Amino acid sequence: MKSPSVQTLPLHKPIILKKDKSIRQAALAMNRNHVGSVIVSDGHGVLRGLFTDRDLALALALKNMETSVPLGEITQHSLLYVNESATLENVIDLMKKYAIRRVPVVRSRPNGKQTCLGIITLDDLIKEGLIDKKDEVQILRSQLKTTHERHSRGRLKSIFRSQEHKEHAMFTFLKSITENTGLSRVSAKRLALESLTMILGRVPEKPGTKLLAQLPHELQMQLLSEVSPADRSITATLILEQTQKNFKVPPKKAQELLQGFWRALSKAVSSSEIRKLERELPKEIIQIFYSRSSLT
Repeated sequence: MKSPSVQTLPLHKPIILKKDKSIRQAALAMNRNHVGSVIVSDGHGVLRGLFTDRDLALALALKNMETSVPLGEITQHSLLYVNESATLENVIDLMKKYAIRRVPVVRSRPNGKQTCLGIITLDDLIKEGLIDKKDEVQILRSQLKTTHERHSRGRLKSIFRSQEHKEHAMFTFLKSITENTGLSRVSAKRLALESLTMILGRVPEKPGTKLLAQLPHELQMQLLSEVSPADRSITATLILEQTQKNFKVPPKKAQELLQGFWRALSKAVSSSEIRKLERELPKEIIQIFYSRSSLT
């Protein structure tokens, strides 16, 4: 039976950014469009590579890169793709050979310029029943093997190694907040987002980026735009007032919620990161995250 053309397969609309766009801009684009990657172009019609949410996590967690770093500096691998005349079999072969989950479909023009028609993902092939279980397992195993080999050589050190781990990290963090505050899961997430937004806005960009790198992936994507030079207008009073207002509670209860959030954060990130935050944040802000007895 003839393998179907890629043009009959489910294609995701590509998000294309020029190489001079920053990591931050790529993350915002992925979050806004609910996708896990962007294609990087040279700005003159040639596609240079694929920047994924995994690349983002590694750039922040392992390489300690600033969010202002241009995509052209980090997207060093060439773009692996199939042309518009390719078949499903060609796509699966490429996934197996290079242990990849996303394959762009590209139209090459006589003048050398390229147009991406869409992106085929392994998840969609599985969902639509377009790939044999044997091929699916081979691709997934190849990915795990590649990750393990890189980790063994010390080049990978990210805590965001798989979608399962990402989801588990978020679940654990929110569960810890609920246990420490009594809030529902939805309210716990809101408390985390609002508190982290103010913390990331108050500390300098570099420590803010390092804190962001240790947070669950879902929060990374939502909070990346909050990393910025220290905003001194964010004070302990403002944080308490915002918490009171948002959760409609008196001052004492607002502080209890913030203390519960901080205890959960202290479990979610490394102790060294918490110590760095304590050095970067003003003492009066740190005090609202601790009970009085713990400060004496």
